[in-house]
Amino acid sequence: MEVVKGFFDYCIADSCVTSGNFEKTAKRLLELGYRTIAVNQIIDEANLEQKKKKKKGESRDVTDVVPCPVDIKKIEGCDELKILNRLTIVFSNQDIINKIIKSPNFKKFHIVAVQPTTQQAFQFTCSSIEADIFSFDPENKLTYKLNRKLYNQLVDRGFHFEILYSPAVQDSTKRKNTIAVSHMYHSYGKSKNIIISSGATNDFLLRSPYDIINLGLILGLGEEKAKNAILNSGRNVFIRAVGRRHGKVIMLAKNAEETCMEDEASSDNEVEEMELEPAQKKSKQ
Repeated sequence: MEVVKGFFDYCIADSCVTSGNFEKTAKRLLELGYRTIAVNQIIDEANLEQKKKKKKGESRDVTDVVPCPVDIKKIEGCDELKILNRLTIVFSNQDIINKIIKSPNFKKFHIVAVQPTTQQAFQFTCSSIEADIFSFDPENKLTYKLNRKLYNQLVDRGFHFEILYSPAVQDSTKRKNTIAVSHMYHSYGKSKNIIISSGATNDFLLRSPYDIINLGLILGLGEEKAKNAILNSGRNVFIRAVGRRHGKVIMLAKNAEETCMEDEASSDNEVEEMELEPAQKKSKQ
């Protein structure tokens, strides 16, 4: 398995790459102390529905519903920075999920996040979807009801709850929604499996890991949990993502000394059986 180091930021907007600002952003992240980041691409169910409608006379070529991961060229001086590709699925109806999962491009992404927008989609996420990160849109209030049982169900299935800090810096409404959701996570799940990402569209919105730890107090996190949100939890997300992509594996761990003793005992038993076995009589010809 690949080795990843902290600190982690799993949500750098793909607009940084398309606008040509990514090199500056990557160097700024490395300077602040981040070592593993993910470029986030969003696939919205609403946009897919619009693409289905075609005018008369247009060709009906079969296109992949999932875009290709953005091609990130090697940046000079950023060899220590590991860059991953992330896909965030925004959906309200579970029917679109099967098409996305079967897409060839879907398997090319390292990390998958889901963002349900209805109660039905949220229930489906809790029970069926295999993903790594549970995200929400700070621009809008939650349209579904969260409770302790569903929160713990997502935790048991390996999900991590993402909180974005850049939108809270930009706008007062987004700041209120972010704080409200983060305190909801604290009330229902005691802030288990929380990760904090930037969601930054440029280098100006980035903050150092130690600023984020202080910000965690406003988000209902203690110092230790805030540090885990950008360090240990980030590593767990990566391990979870690798396991999801490669499937389930059953391993048996055994003490090497016990194995050697068992092998010696079995070899001694074989020798004793050979000594006790009577010699075969020669047959008369």
